Amino acid sequence: YLQSGHLILLFVCLLSSLAYSPDFPLTSLPDEYRDLIKLGIAITYVINTGVAAYATFAARDRGLPAAFWAVKCWVLGGVALNELTSIAPLKDKKSSDIAQRTLNANRVLIRRSAVSPEPTSLGNPLGKRAYRRHSARPLAH
Repeated sequence: YLQSGHLILLFVCLLSSLAYSPDFPLTSLPDEYRDLIKLGIAITYVINTGVAAYATFAARDRGLPAAFWAVKCWVLGGVALNELTSIAPLKDKKSSDIAQRTLNANRVLIRRSAVSPEPTSLGNPLGKRAYRRHSARPLAH
């Protein structure tokens, strides 16, 4: 409904700014108001051109047709861009490999900290040998 409402609003703004009929109240606006509406539409579509350019790259990242989303974002602006960006981008192999390596490194660190906890005032619960194997710090006697 939101996108349909924006299309109807665009049509009404174009009608009231471009058409003139003294008998119809929507098209019998003074020239100053009609010029302001035209200026507002022009500013909006200059901004939407940037939105459409961004949408082209965002659609490619998501494996969607870039031309369709560029046109849709040019016509509807942020309403369509919000719909596009709510779709999760596809993961490429390189970024998923980096994420997997980071996850594996974190698992190793967690295992090491579980094997050799920091010594307490009562001494190392795993004994001196386990503590020396995983840490370069000297033992407190």
